[in-house]
Amino acid sequence: PRELACRADTRVGIVANALEAGRAIGEVQDTARRAGARWLREEVRWSQVEPRPGARDWRAFDRVLANATRRGLRVLPLLHDAPAWATPADGGLPT
Repeated sequence: PRELACRADTRVGIVANALEAGRAIGEVQDTARRAGARWLREEVRWSQVEPRPGARDWRAFDRVLANATRRGLRVLPLLHDAPAWATPADGGLPT
């Protein structure tokens, strides 16, 4: 795709979900950048980051952030998918 011409104060973003791309994170982000995006919305699955209370592993998401930073992209994380240990029995929102 050809690059979009945007004013300097225009904020263009893309829902990239580059984490799902595995080793192709950089390619997904390069494509977003060429399309004119300066922001990426990335999904953070709480159940994967913290499968047990206090057992957090941010390494996969750190790779997304590091790759985005190298490309001059900013990331808006979207937290979702609460782990079973944090989900109430009635299926409501975690407290």
